Amino acid sequence: MLVMTRGVDEAFVVGDTIVRVVEINRDEVRLGVSSPCSKPRYREVTLRRDAQEQIELPLKEAAAAH
Repeated sequence: MLVMTRGVDEAFVVGDTIVRVVEINRDEVRLGVSSPCSKPRYREVTLRRDAQEQIELPLKEAAAAH
């Protein structure tokens, strides 16, 4: 994992996505993300939730069948 230090209004680029530090307050950092509209953007928590639902769905369906 690459760990970077950036201040407010500083940015870094990953592929064709620009991530900019917008604001820093105590224990919270606000980031702005600029990327082509054709690329979907997801928060990690959303991806994890969707993956968990994909695992649980067949289990629920199997339980309902019995």
